[in-house]
Amino acid sequence: MFGVLLDKKQLEKYMEKLASDHNLKSEADERTYPIPNLTKDFEYITMVYNLLNEHIKLGIDIHPAGEWLLDNYYIIEERVKQIKDELDLNKYKKFLGLDNGPYAGFARIYILAKEMCAYTDSNINKENLEFMLTSYQKRKTLNMDEIWNIELFIKIAIIENIKDICEKIYASQMQKYRAENIIERLVELKTKENQVFNKKPYKSYKFGYGEMKYPFIEYMSYKLKKTDKDSYDYIEALEESVEKMGTNINDVIKKEHFDIAIKKVLMGNCITTLKNISRIDFQEIFEKINGVEEILKLDPAEVYDKMDYKTKAYYRGKIKELSKKTKISEVYIAKKIVELGTGKQGKKSHIGYYLIDEGKVELYRELEYKPLNLKNDTKLNLIVGIVWGLAIAVSISLGKVYKNYLLSLIFLLPIQEIINQVIQYVLSKIVKPKLLPKIDLQNKITKEQATMVVIPTIIDSNKKVEEMFKKLEVYYLANKSDNLYFTLLGDCKPSKIEKRKGDKEIVLAGIHCANELNKKYNKEIFNFLYRKRRWYEGENEYLGWERKRGLLMQFNSFLINRTEEDFVANTINNMKEIPKIKYIITLDSDTNLILNSAFELIGTMEHILNKPILKGGVVIEGHGIIQPKVGIDLKEAEKSWFSRIFAGSAGTDLYTNAISDFYQDNFGEGIFTGKGIYELNTFYNVMKNAIPEYTVLSHDLLEGSYLRCGLATDVLLMDGYPSKFMSFTTRQNRWIRGDWQICNWLCKNIRNEKNERIRNPINKLSKYKIFDNLRRSLISLFELILLAIGIYTHKISIVLIAILAICITIILEVVNKIIARKDGEKFKKTFTPIVTGGKGALIKFVLNIGFLPTKTYVEIKAIIQAIYRKYISKKKLLEWTTAEEAEATKDNDLDSYVGYMFVNLILAVVINAVNINLFAIILGILWLLSPIAAFELSKELPAKDPLKKIDKKHQNYIVDIAHNTWNYFKDYLIKENNYLPPDNYQENRKNKVVNRTSSTNIGLAMVAVISAYDMGFENIYASVKLLQNMIDTVTKLEKWNGHLYNWYDIKTLAPLEPRYVSTVDSGNFVGYLYVVKQFLTEHNRLYENVEDYIAIINKLIEQTDFSLLYDNSSRLFSIGFDVNENKLTDSYYDLLASEARQASFIAISKKDVPVKHWSSLNRTLTAMNGYKGLISWSGTAFEYLMPNINMKSYHGSLLDESCKFMIMSQIKYSEKLNIPWGISESAFNLKDLKSNYQYKAFGIPWLGLKRGLGDEMVVSSYGTVLAICDYPRETLENIERMEKEGVFGKYGMYEAIDYTKSRLKENEKKEVVKTFMAHHQALILISINNFFHKNIIQQRFSKNPEIEATEILLQERMPEDIIITKEKKEVPEKLKYKDYESYYRIELDDIEKANRCNAISNQEYTVLMDEKGNGYSKFNGIYINRYKYTDDNSQGINFFMRNINGNKIWTSNYCKDIVKPSKYKVIFKPDSNSIERIDGNIETKVDVTVSQNEPTEVRKIEFTNIGNEDEVIEVTGSFEPIISDINADIAHKAFNNLFLRYDFNSEKQTLIIERRKRDGKGKDIFLGVNFYTENETMGELEYEIDAQKFNDFNDMNMPKQIKEGKRFSNSIGLVTEPIVAIKRTLKIPAHETVELYFIISVAETKEDAVANIEKIKNGGFGKSYDAKGGSCVVMNVKTGEVLAMASYPDYNPQSFANGISSEEWKSYNENKSYPLINKAIQSAYEPGSIFKMVTAIAGLESGNISLTEKINDTGVYKKYGAEWKCWYYTDYHRGHGYLNVIGAIQKSCNFFFYETADRMGIDTLDKYAKYFGLGTKTGVELPSEVSGTLASKEYAKSINASWNPGDTINAAIGQGYNKFTPLQMAKYISMVANGGNKIDVSIVKTIQNADGTEVSKDEIRKFVNEKLGISNDDQNEKINLNSQYVNAVKEGMRSVTSGEAGTAYARFKNFNIAVGGKTGSAEAGKDAKGKDIVNAWFAAFAPYDDPEIAVVIMVENGGHGNYTAEAVRNIMAEYFGMNTQDVTEDMQANAYTESMR
Repeated sequence: MFGVLLDKKQLEKYMEKLASDHNLKSEADERTYPIPNLTKDFEYITMVYNLLNEHIKLGIDIHPAGEWLLDNYYIIEERVKQIKDELDLNKYKKFLGLDNGPYAGFARIYILAKEMCAYTDSNINKENLEFMLTSYQKRKTLNMDEIWNIELFIKIAIIENIKDICEKIYASQMQKYRAENIIERLVELKTKENQVFNKKPYKSYKFGYGEMKYPFIEYMSYKLKKTDKDSYDYIEALEESVEKMGTNINDVIKKEHFDIAIKKVLMGNCITTLKNISRIDFQEIFEKINGVEEILKLDPAEVYDKMDYKTKAYYRGKIKELSKKTKISEVYIAKKIVELGTGKQGKKSHIGYYLIDEGKVELYRELEYKPLNLKNDTKLNLIVGIVWGLAIAVSISLGKVYKNYLLSLIFLLPIQEIINQVIQYVLSKIVKPKLLPKIDLQNKITKEQATMVVIPTIIDSNKKVEEMFKKLEVYYLANKSDNLYFTLLGDCKPSKIEKRKGDKEIVLAGIHCANELNKKYNKEIFNFLYRKRRWYEGENEYLGWERKRGLLMQFNSFLINRTEEDFVANTINNMKEIPKIKYIITLDSDTNLILNSAFELIGTMEHILNKPILKGGVVIEGHGIIQPKVGIDLKEAEKSWFSRIFAGSAGTDLYTNAISDFYQDNFGEGIFTGKGIYELNTFYNVMKNAIPEYTVLSHDLLEGSYLRCGLATDVLLMDGYPSKFMSFTTRQNRWIRGDWQICNWLCKNIRNEKNERIRNPINKLSKYKIFDNLRRSLISLFELILLAIGIYTHKISIVLIAILAICITIILEVVNKIIARKDGEKFKKTFTPIVTGGKGALIKFVLNIGFLPTKTYVEIKAIIQAIYRKYISKKKLLEWTTAEEAEATKDNDLDSYVGYMFVNLILAVVINAVNINLFAIILGILWLLSPIAAFELSKELPAKDPLKKIDKKHQNYIVDIAHNTWNYFKDYLIKENNYLPPDNYQENRKNKVVNRTSSTNIGLAMVAVISAYDMGFENIYASVKLLQNMIDTVTKLEKWNGHLYNWYDIKTLAPLEPRYVSTVDSGNFVGYLYVVKQFLTEHNRLYENVEDYIAIINKLIEQTDFSLLYDNSSRLFSIGFDVNENKLTDSYYDLLASEARQASFIAISKKDVPVKHWSSLNRTLTAMNGYKGLISWSGTAFEYLMPNINMKSYHGSLLDESCKFMIMSQIKYSEKLNIPWGISESAFNLKDLKSNYQYKAFGIPWLGLKRGLGDEMVVSSYGTVLAICDYPRETLENIERMEKEGVFGKYGMYEAIDYTKSRLKENEKKEVVKTFMAHHQALILISINNFFHKNIIQQRFSKNPEIEATEILLQERMPEDIIITKEKKEVPEKLKYKDYESYYRIELDDIEKANRCNAISNQEYTVLMDEKGNGYSKFNGIYINRYKYTDDNSQGINFFMRNINGNKIWTSNYCKDIVKPSKYKVIFKPDSNSIERIDGNIETKVDVTVSQNEPTEVRKIEFTNIGNEDEVIEVTGSFEPIISDINADIAHKAFNNLFLRYDFNSEKQTLIIERRKRDGKGKDIFLGVNFYTENETMGELEYEIDAQKFNDFNDMNMPKQIKEGKRFSNSIGLVTEPIVAIKRTLKIPAHETVELYFIISVAETKEDAVANIEKIKNGGFGKSYDAKGGSCVVMNVKTGEVLAMASYPDYNPQSFANGISSEEWKSYNENKSYPLINKAIQSAYEPGSIFKMVTAIAGLESGNISLTEKINDTGVYKKYGAEWKCWYYTDYHRGHGYLNVIGAIQKSCNFFFYETADRMGIDTLDKYAKYFGLGTKTGVELPSEVSGTLASKEYAKSINASWNPGDTINAAIGQGYNKFTPLQMAKYISMVANGGNKIDVSIVKTIQNADGTEVSKDEIRKFVNEKLGISNDDQNEKINLNSQYVNAVKEGMRSVTSGEAGTAYARFKNFNIAVGGKTGSAEAGKDAKGKDIVNAWFAAFAPYDDPEIAVVIMVENGGHGNYTAEAVRNIMAEYFGMNTQDVTEDMQANAYTESMR
């Protein structure tokens, strides 16, 4: 459904009208169920998706809307599966239906969603969704179900719209296919065998009139015009056919393009909405707009608003259910419960009391609703009656059947168990889980809610004390809050003496641990208590009173009464303020209090409905104690096969909330198992006298009964599970003894602690729980008897009944899985063996029968023991073996199991001896084998040691790789690099090191240092010292809110631009800091100050604030923060399988972001070969395995399975491609602007959501090694295979091997990417370290308590029911070879056949041009001119030339409809486009260039008159301005035009167009256009802004005013059809050339637009200079050897040898460029800005400036009553702003150096200038060298001039009196390059004596100096320059060539070698015409890291130094052996290209 896009007011009115028109009925019709249509729609979308992929391969252009589909198909697929999963027919029918109109029968919410999408163009966001729902509800109320499900129906509506668009795409693509077929057959005349487009259509489709014709016509027209064949006849035929339709081709094309644009926008909106709608916080929207919510907030008890979201949803769900049952509106019910609570007290004032508590009866009465509402006792009687009644009846019936009523008694309990389990299962399906309501504490506990977490446990060693306090610390960090306290309750081990040896040590250890933790966290929250022993006659020993129960009671008594006598040690008494504790959370020693579970438990207790109410000594309402759900730790479940089989689903499940429990759901009470929270006072008061001493073992059940235990099944604690059969049965024995010891609580009266006989206060339900436990303990006995009877009597039916009873729970579990299984769902395999499904059920079935005899024996033994001890001996009633002791003490050998399970052996023999038969034999064998099975299953599963899978030889092989890899860090983690790792070392023509680094590099390098120690490569002292040095450096780095920036220069430590903070990098760095911290902690005694460094690390971690990178609305992390723009990047990490996983984990552990962020990460799975794994964005090894370097991978968890799935996918994919595996993000075989390898992500297509992953094949070394711990053997084999491919180098394994055909040379199969990247090197080394040392890095990371506290997140198990995507796998196919084409210069002259374009750009401003000169200009996303690429008319910026003499008209572009040139050629280069054409006697050349720094383009038009007559030419530059987003122009061209406003600056002769902002949004944009020439013009400049005046609409290619030669109007005003047309008239004399410049500049202010143009006009760019001479010097920076020296113009020496003629001599002498002078040594020039490095060094050395100081360039330096302008101010009317010395050199800021020189004075400046040899002869072995002049007071005096302060300021920038020779400048630059060392300049290498010996250098120097008149004494002061200052200056010079703001960046941006350089533009007076003479300098050295040569070039009147940089670049390319092909490849790698179609 598509409608008209409505504005906000229209939308509001429409929604109101819609609501008014809707008549409703109670249900939606079944026939309107949308899922069948959705399925068909998706099938169609899939068909179109497949078609588009085929058309891409065929080379058919793809519909732009189809591009959206190709990129986002997986999102549609996932959403469709979600919808089908969530919306079944029954759910749909329950929505309110429409009872009128065309949509009668449809669910109202479905139609509302469709309408919303229709009238917003499917662009749904939080704001407009909330607005529309609010508007609708002004007339009609939506119910809660509708509001909650609006997202679901919007998705359906969106997918329907996508399907509609796909129909258009399909029609368009099929018409293109048809056109291709026709061209193949009729135009290209291909035979049938050679035809490509000859298949039948993909699917039959009936086209509409327009969709059949228009796409075909548009595409056919385009193809015919582009074909190489003569297609004019076909074009004419097509035109004729179109005209018969009543239109023309141009109109058809325009209409088709308009439709294409609309569909593209609509598809974009649809996809964007599908992506983002799931991120909308519907909870927030619901609470804002739902009327029920607003009413519930009026809760008289003021509790509702404080509840957590789950409880609120629970309440609303109850209202919804009640509304549907009573047919009464939700709003009415909500109002009624508020009304009922008003004026009441306590919980009766709370609305929940009437919804989920006893007040329901009152509410039902008010609503006149009479459901069956049974009280608990009645309900219990009913259930028990049914169960036992049926059991008795069935048992008696069976007795009748078998004619033995005694058998009925034996049948009773097994039959009752079967019926009981079945009824409980049925009830679990009928009765919904009951949620205990909670208050949302928001992770804060108030003083009034103060809670103590306690672990009551027997302590027998100091080690146990430390272990328990470690746990308490973890619990604290998992639940960090004030008013939460943690106490270890130490119970004494039983002993024959009162005080055991070791008690004192335990007490001291406990006090020490508590004090240390309190000191660590600067809080008094950790405590230790250790209690006294008492003599107990029944045990005949000393022990703690009443064991655990007594310990808790004594502790409770202390907290309430401050009783002291029970404890030997009690640190609570040492607290400054003993807190008033309200709640106690009690845990067993093997139970874990996980993340935020304390808050949930306290929040549950705090809810008003859970407040305990006492009566008769027990809690009768609310709950005095709450038991959470107890899960099994994944690690514990993996201990043995026994725990794997019987522990059930271990780990956590993100998708489960409250679970079903028979007692809680049906009776509102649960069973307490000893782990939970209780209210202190209530517990103490109820239990203090309740239980007789020394009689009760299982006190938990009784406590739960007295205190009315509530079960919170949505709150999770983690526990262990017995790993051995014997420890499991020992636990059973203890439990059963405990159950039978409390059997007297079944009686009416009991005895209390005082031995008083009192009425039993517990309720009937509690008694039934006790009875049910006793019943269960007897079942095994009767099952065993039944089996024996069945076998003995040969009654198979009896055997089957017994087996059914034994396995009923297993059978029901299987039934449940079958019922829950969806159609087509297949069983998925796992990499970690698990015992589930049918196989698991069968194994448990067999084992249960096999273990039955022993189980029965253990249970009967326990019952007998309990009865005997309780009623006869009165001894050992408290005998108790803890689970921990049971695990540790039970022998686990076969003999022990045979002895322990002797009953199995006896019964196996007996049943076969008594009556042998098949059943007896089978059962006998099973029972005989059971001890063996129990033994084998109970064996501890050894931790997987991957090392054992590789032999010693290959282990050494891997160690060698690690050692070579470490050498990278050993070589570069040095003082010169500030102990930071360079990003990469690249082996190339010349090896290079990239001296930048990232936070990830730094962190990984630290862990690499640790790994080098672990591997034995370095000793501990060196390792710790290096880490300390690295940490010292990190503390110096500039940071943003604690975060390191993305990149730093390792030499200067300055952050690199643009300043950016990466979420992934920050997460990685902090993660690695945790490892370093733990490593230093392990070795903290080696150095005295190690503790200081640990403190520094803690501070670094603490200060790194991840919340600033987190988007609260989406609950996701942004990719990062753009510091320059001061905003988060609008792109987010939304997948769990991501490299950002560690950042998310750490941010949660630091409490910077909420835990719910983890659940917001997408968990979409894919499947292959029966296995499942998570989807990632790029399918790289990096995304899956990199975080595992640090983070634990729990076997069997979701992440562990996904990582192994990824490795399996890698291997499978690479096998099909026949290449090694290890595909990941990496460098590849293509270089960037600085000749570094480019870097990107490569991945497995079916693992990644990103499109095009199958197009390239790059295998990374680290991507393989990361898998070594999981797949060691496969990894080794892959490494060996890669070695054969040549992947080994200096530092181990090279980065990668590139197999991508398009990047390979001819006949090559691969290319090794020969670079070593720091972070990948570290990952290799660390992975190998983990491999050899049992994941030691993971262990160190995990040992940090805050990390351990968060690791529960990593225990998420693989879900059984979740969306699977990308099920259809891409079949990998090798890419076709294609030439790697040079793109340095492309010349095209066959324009009719050419189809090329070129784009030139300076990042902001782009000019795109095709071979005909058509195209567009663009500033960021703003289009300057209108352009439609398929229009037949000339498009873009064009020039019309009209020869007045002959009235001949031509254009600069190729437009054959006007006039065809006699010659036409277009030349494309990376930095320019040129058009050359000849029309008659006029040669026209247009050069198009873009300013390197400003959003300005220059079109230089050069006319050459090759005829013999003068010509007069009118030249008009024109274009259609839009200055807007292209979509706005397409959507409404006329409306868009209205926002343009014109002005004309007559002074500057500049036309200015302003694009005004719309609706107050955005910014005004100004466009300046100037037509400039220095040649003589005829008449004034003319301009036209009205296209209706300018154009001839009958002939769009020939403007009317041009054709008719009319004057332009030169008027400014409002126009509806704007144009820019500017005309100049020039006379072109015969055989001469004239130039014009058409300058376009865009800016945010009018002034800046004009200033940019003026800069160009004033020579800032593109201006011609009359350069006549120059000089060049190349010097060895280390020796001073002159390698080359040239002067221009030169002369021919041969002329003098042969005798020069007088004419020739005269020409030399009269030549003003002085060819006879060697300008390198005989001419001195103002150096301009290349002198600034002297000023910088002088300022730094003298202390007048510092490296970090920033000076604010305001543009104009005002001092001494004068002004000096920075060049930047002259050009742009503003200053550079704040710059440090590096930035000042980079941007050549005059202001900075003015201020520097003024501070230090001329004498200091001269001192350093002289040191560099300026103003003195160099001493080169050549005559006539001049000294030049150094600006100084001495020189001023020598010419009788005074020295003024302004002279110092001029001298600072190389002006004033400063004049030096190019050779002096080369010496100076060489000294800067070599670090400031003096050199002797020389062109003579050696001189030999007659005897062949060499004359010494000193002798040569002495002789030369005497001849040249130079003093032998070095009179210049010797200065030791600070290397740090020189390096900073060099860095500034490097940024001149490498930084985008550098003045020579454009010349060196694609150069392979790092260069330090400096531009100089020196004013040198005026020429004869009065024009400024500006000498151009460029000085440079290279390579930057290890300089060899310096090159200085000076061009007289050369303009900007940037112009001379090109020549320097070429010299360096030649010197370093960079041939033409190399340069060509570099240019190709970095050319900015953009396709026109």
